[in-house]
Amino acid sequence: DLDFQDQLKYRFVSFDDDEELRQTFSIVQLQTENHLGLRLNKSLDRERRNLYRMKIEATDGEHVAHLLLDVQILDSNDHVPQFEREQYQI
Repeated sequence: DLDFQDQLKYRFVSFDDDEELRQTFSIVQLQTENHLGLRLNKSLDRERRNLYRMKIEATDGEHVAHLLLDVQILDSNDHVPQFEREQYQI
């Protein structure tokens, strides 16, 4: 039960001491009270890593709750096909 003065604080809770997760994402407080967002701090590369599993803790100083969140990275065509020459004779 949140009182009017209660402010939630959020943080990542380590699964496997995933430092890359903390470098890639950060938690941000949104303008709406007691809502959070995830900020992307660097570019993602699906070929290197396609899934980020995170556990986020919310606390008001007295109570604690956890959220398990999986962020799956989808593939995009970031390597556009290129011709070797400008013109071809057929």
